[in-house]
Amino acid sequence: MERLVESGKARAIGLSNFNILKTKRILEVARIIPAVNQVEIHPYFPQRELLEFSSRHGILLMAHQPLGGRPVTVVRAHSDEPFPTEDPTVCLSWAVQRGIPVIPKSVQEEHMKQNLQLKRLPDDAFRAVDDITLKRRPIRFLDPSRHLGFDIFDEDNDQPHEFLAVTASQMDQSHKRPFSGFLSRSGTDKSVQRGFVRTDTASSFLSVAASSLDLSDDEKGPLGLTTLYEPPPPATPVADIVFIHGLGGGSRKTWSYSPEPRHYWPQSWLPQDEDFADVRIHTYGYKADWGGRRQTVLDTHDFAQSLLGALRNHPAVRRSRTRIILVGHSMGGSVAKKAYILARQDPTAADLGARVHSMFFLATPHRGSDMATVLENMLAVAWGHKRFVSDLAPNSAALTAINDAFRHFAPELRLWSFYETLPTRGVNRIVVERHLATLGYHNEEVASMDADHRHVCKFDTPADPNYKVLRNALVSALDMIRSTSGADPERSHGAAGERDQPGLHQAPSVSASEAIAIVRSFLGVREPLEGDLATLQVLKQPGSCEWFTKKTCFTAWRDGTAPGILWLVGRPAAGKSVLACHVIEQLTLPHALCSYFICKHAKAGESTLSECFRSLAFQMAMQDSAVMVALLQLARDDLSWDKSDESSVWRRLFTNCIFKLPSTGKHFWVIDGLDECSNFGAVFTKRLLASLPQHLRLFGTSRNLEEIERGLTSLGASRASVQVLSDTDTIEDMRLFLSTRLSELGRPETAEDRERMCEKILRKATGSFLWARLVLQEFEDAWTEEAMDAILREIPADLSALYARMVQSIQADRRKLPLAKSILTWVVLASRPLTVDELRCAVKLDTNQTLQNAAKAIPDLCGQLVFIDQHDSVHMIHETAREFLLSETGGLPLSMQKKRDHTRVASLLLKYLSSGVLKPLQGKAHQGGGRPRGFAKPAVTAAPADTSLLEYACAFFSEHLYRATSSDDLLMDELSDFLGTHNVLSWIEHIAAGGDLTPLSRTAMNLREYLGRRMKYVPPTDRSVQLVDGWVTDLIRVAAKFRPQLLDCPSSIHSLIPSLCPSESTISRTPTKDARQSSFASTLTVKGLAPGSWDDCLIRMDFHKGQTTAVRHGVRYFAIGLSTGQISLYDPPSIQVLQQLNHPERVRILEFSPDDLLLASCGTKHITVWDPKVGTMVSSFELQSPPLAVTFIGVDELLGAFRSCELIKWNLQTKEQECISWKQKVDSQGGNRAYNAPEGIVPASPPSVAAFLAIDGEVLLAVGYRAHPILVWNALELQLLGFCEPDIANNGIDAMVFSPNPDLPALLVALQGGSLCIFDYVTMEMLCRRPDVYANSVACSSDGRSVIIGSSQGLIEVFELEQTHNGAATTLNVIYRSNHPLDGRIVGVAFSADGLRFVDVRGQQGRVWAPAALVRKIGNELESSIGTSEADAALLLPPKPTRGMLDSLADPVITTHLIPSADGKFIVAGKSNGDVVLFSTADAAQAGILYRHARDASIQLPLGLTRGWWPLWRESRHSTPAGISSR
Repeated sequence: MERLVESGKARAIGLSNFNILKTKRILEVARIIPAVNQVEIHPYFPQRELLEFSSRHGILLMAHQPLGGRPVTVVRAHSDEPFPTEDPTVCLSWAVQRGIPVIPKSVQEEHMKQNLQLKRLPDDAFRAVDDITLKRRPIRFLDPSRHLGFDIFDEDNDQPHEFLAVTASQMDQSHKRPFSGFLSRSGTDKSVQRGFVRTDTASSFLSVAASSLDLSDDEKGPLGLTTLYEPPPPATPVADIVFIHGLGGGSRKTWSYSPEPRHYWPQSWLPQDEDFADVRIHTYGYKADWGGRRQTVLDTHDFAQSLLGALRNHPAVRRSRTRIILVGHSMGGSVAKKAYILARQDPTAADLGARVHSMFFLATPHRGSDMATVLENMLAVAWGHKRFVSDLAPNSAALTAINDAFRHFAPELRLWSFYETLPTRGVNRIVVERHLATLGYHNEEVASMDADHRHVCKFDTPADPNYKVLRNALVSALDMIRSTSGADPERSHGAAGERDQPGLHQAPSVSASEAIAIVRSFLGVREPLEGDLATLQVLKQPGSCEWFTKKTCFTAWRDGTAPGILWLVGRPAAGKSVLACHVIEQLTLPHALCSYFICKHAKAGESTLSECFRSLAFQMAMQDSAVMVALLQLARDDLSWDKSDESSVWRRLFTNCIFKLPSTGKHFWVIDGLDECSNFGAVFTKRLLASLPQHLRLFGTSRNLEEIERGLTSLGASRASVQVLSDTDTIEDMRLFLSTRLSELGRPETAEDRERMCEKILRKATGSFLWARLVLQEFEDAWTEEAMDAILREIPADLSALYARMVQSIQADRRKLPLAKSILTWVVLASRPLTVDELRCAVKLDTNQTLQNAAKAIPDLCGQLVFIDQHDSVHMIHETAREFLLSETGGLPLSMQKKRDHTRVASLLLKYLSSGVLKPLQGKAHQGGGRPRGFAKPAVTAAPADTSLLEYACAFFSEHLYRATSSDDLLMDELSDFLGTHNVLSWIEHIAAGGDLTPLSRTAMNLREYLGRRMKYVPPTDRSVQLVDGWVTDLIRVAAKFRPQLLDCPSSIHSLIPSLCPSESTISRTPTKDARQSSFASTLTVKGLAPGSWDDCLIRMDFHKGQTTAVRHGVRYFAIGLSTGQISLYDPPSIQVLQQLNHPERVRILEFSPDDLLLASCGTKHITVWDPKVGTMVSSFELQSPPLAVTFIGVDELLGAFRSCELIKWNLQTKEQECISWKQKVDSQGGNRAYNAPEGIVPASPPSVAAFLAIDGEVLLAVGYRAHPILVWNALELQLLGFCEPDIANNGIDAMVFSPNPDLPALLVALQGGSLCIFDYVTMEMLCRRPDVYANSVACSSDGRSVIIGSSQGLIEVFELEQTHNGAATTLNVIYRSNHPLDGRIVGVAFSADGLRFVDVRGQQGRVWAPAALVRKIGNELESSIGTSEADAALLLPPKPTRGMLDSLADPVITTHLIPSADGKFIVAGKSNGDVVLFSTADAAQAGILYRHARDASIQLPLGLTRGWWPLWRESRHSTPAGISSR
């Protein structure tokens, strides 16, 4: 029957007349939970226990004989009983009110009509009917026992059961079997018959372990710390290795294969190994004999404390600064971890803890072992409890405490874990399973040992492969120590982590400088971090600002006794930035870790939240080795992520990585001028600051804007404290500044006169440092006191009036005006600060005039409006000056119009890139340095092009184009000239040479937005439109498909890459840069490329056993589950299989934890948690009801929603679970909590679908039912938040998903009627409904802007959620559609983390897609940059036809590996139409067809097929070769 459901021939499976006992038997073997159980239910027989059981397991009860009735005679019972009531509608209404559908039998039309007249019974009437069986015994009218010969309703015995008697006999015999061999070494034959049934395994384990007790102390080894080897002088030890034995072991016996001295390998082999010549070797022994006949109070903590004391008091260890390596076998690993924890927690032992470099665990039961439980029970009967044995029980309190503490310190260590793979003799089982012997940490290396539990540390000879594995791992750790031997080990931990060069003892494969370069490139942090701070330090007067850092609000914040966020607000130019500079100086002291970011509009490329966050992360890594190692690991993972999206950056770098490190509490952040950061409100609206750890302290400054005030208030007084900067606060600082500068100026001459002038300036400045500074600059040309007074009278007190005065003085000199206008235009509009050389080149392009001594000319031409910092970058004097020039008020010649001036800048940059400025780059590889050969005269060469502006032009020309007016025909011509020649290929080469292809995708987005607005002025058939539109697609495709090749060889863009692109692509028709490249390209022939344009489907993955059932995409991986239980784990960039996991049943749900540290797979009966990195099972739990949805709460807890209307939360560390029901109140004796829902809110029928949203510590749950509103809950508190009700009939829900973006509170619901509805889960209102979608599966991108649906007909559609100005979703617009009629039902869809790809599964195939339509710019960026009117007029381009959007594939494509013949003359490949074809390598032509399968066949070719098939094909080319097949 299950096969019928899986094949689609049946929709569900039902039961009839099954009692609880029989239903349990079905649930034990069924893969598909029965949908319904049809049983006798009426007021005389209410079936309360069966109803509760079925509801808990998601089975719907249906009532036959709901009127009582009398069945046919053969099964009739109680024929003398009357009907329960004269009115049949009472019985039917009573059952329906209980949530039970009824099927009364009737052949009379009148009765049928009467049965439809149901009504809601009053409470008293309902109770009266419901309580009938409380006054009399229940009566069953259906009794087939006389007819069948047995009672099918017997709850005690599952009749018929022919094996009952035999089984009972066998069970009786098993209980009487003697417990032989127990306590064999005690010398008594007394048997024990109580408590343990499985005596053979347990007694064998005991006897095996007891054999270790019959050894002398010399054979076991001494107690305490024993030094086995000391490097002889003059060698200086670089490390100490300590070997720690396990339960029942000894300091010698554990490490010896036999009693012979040669087998004691730490003493006999390691000292003779040259790689250990400079290593001190110790062994540690402790009394862990479980066989002692007395009880003991010693436990793991005591052993660890003794080990720590032995190391601290060992003279050689105490007097040296060597790094320490701990090697533990079995329980010895737990002792090592506990000793390290004690050292890190004890200030007097902190120096020793800092010296621990790495730990090696040999079959250590990190989470306990079942065998320890068996042993503990035996010892309780025999010799009494042993606390250290109890510590090894699964999830014991001791192990839980050790693991909880160790995970906070583990990131600072290198870890190796080795697990056993052979069963131990006598026990006949593996003592410590792999998932118990590994930790699953990112800095852990895991390896297997071909040995049992006892022999993972015992070796016969040095040639033993197991010994080589362990020895080589130890050498690796020693090499790491030697590579950083000059570093102070204490500085690799905590706040004192190397500030200048981060401690990289965890990443020895790279040097400190290499690590910095890797992390800098990974984060995209390029500019020096000190420039802005140095500029503020110049403005700060020594001795100023100290008043602030002495205030209680600051000292309490710094010391951690006040809220973690301290925010300073004030009016513009009041000195907030200088105060922030002072705070940074105060926090940048020894043992303090301060990271800062100074926001400026002038740095449009940096002053975004994403740039701010990435800069802070980089600075944290520079100061904290733990952060550096964590970011290095992220960089090595090489995962695609959106560096421009603040939410993505925050989650990727902080929430899922840095905030998990224990050293986070030692860091300070300073963010100055947040309001000058683009989209600054997102830190509040997206609740980013709300997820800031309490112990990480943030100091911020901004203007006192309403949006910031509202955001800080929303955090609450316990999280944020706000200080307002007033004029009186800074008046003494300003007086100090003025007095010092007037003294430096030397006028007025006397101190009294300077004091009077200072007071005059203070009165007029009204707290504005900028105003005072500008006045002092005016004083430089005043040589009399009267002139200084006149300046004070003439200068307006208002900053805007002051700026107008400056502009008027510049305009007074008509000769300077064009140059000043050009300089100010470039400085104001530049996407980042231009250097003096860049600005000189830009002015030359703009005015055709060459600035001489530009560093002096620029400030002189622009008066006091600009200044040059110490890095030669040109800045506006203040952001208020920029705002004044852009205000377009007053009609001043220097006032700017954004669109007009961006248009001019974009046009100039395009001309610059098309002018041959890239030619020096193109010819650099071919330039020669000598004279021309022969008698030829040297060629006359033109002056080299000025490349000063090249970096800026390549990176940012599209940003100006994006903000330009779209009506300018000249600008479109300049763009077409650039994109229509080889210059565009040289530009791509230049970008690739920089090591980052992000500008290609950013340029594509900018071009698309510009072109969308341009369409208002030209027809779609315009050639320039087609050219630009073609490059929009090609830039996205080239960056995605050829990324590794471009980065390895940027020049390949001229010849190789265009030849591999589709023939109709724009890049394939673009001329190359010179004749030589064109000649090479013409000789390169590529056959087999699909005709037409780009294929949106990157790859198709075939599965040959089972059907695809689930798909999930995370950050690091994506996973596909099958009906066979197989789970394939893929690497997203390469789409290669990383792991194959096996779930015990059909996979229904897959879910990743944050940062993909864990993967949960769900079936009907089991939920399993995996470590995807190593492919091991972490936990497994049995289920009592089918799951509807699961989600992780961090990485420690898992939450599931079930058809039984229950929520279950598992603790993955302790394996404890908590169950709570949202449907009905549970009896106080039941132990489970329940939600006492208002009557009628929660329906009695089981839910059909559910969805979770876990974000910022909160978990929302949406539960969908048929013919009932969707309920939205706070899952952790089980609080009903409201319900969402569509405006049409709800005949069932196919799929439901939350938007992951909290900025977009949307719940998407796909109804069976075909509509796709969007609800606001805050207001519970329906925002929009799109009919006729017929979504079978739905997924939402991480930013919430894209929605993908898959239908049962194979249709895939991607929608964009259009937003209103306040962020609410209002409409769904199709941006992509792919319809392959033969594809079949789409089972599941999933977006990649960056939203640029998606995966779908159906049938026996999975596909990865990357449509260009998914790459687009945020809508509000367009509005803010070009103005609302033009944004409203922007037109959408008709989508270019790509092969993902065609109705079918016209030509078959190659879908298998390419298999060469032995001589290299031929290639065999399989095609999508089932053909196995032969190609000639000479011309790539198809030579023949070897075999033809059915069109839908999945073809696989073995990689070893290189010999033997060519003669076969040659001899039988006109017949079907029997030796070639698809499998």
